[in-house]
Amino acid sequence: MTRKYLIKYSSKSKAPKDEALTALVEEIKNVNLVDDAALSEDGTILTITTEDEANLIPIMDAVVNVFRRQDGKSEVTYDFAINFAD
Repeated sequence: MTRKYLIKYSSKSKAPKDEALTALVEEIKNVNLVDDAALSEDGTILTITTEDEANLIPIMDAVVNVFRRQDGKSEVTYDFAINFAD
């Protein structure tokens, strides 16, 4: 199962770039139950792949903490439009 999430930062300067973006993706990939993860080039769309939909709750609890360390006011939200755009 693959889900996409919209990431909002308190300012553009808080959005991860280059090595920080790569490090965030690696940290998310290491979260228990995550099969794969990717961030868009601008760091605003997170794609998570996991085996079972029930895994998403503990995964997203951890992912929110990852982004809060990047920017204490960041928001991670599920967006129906980006999930059903394909």
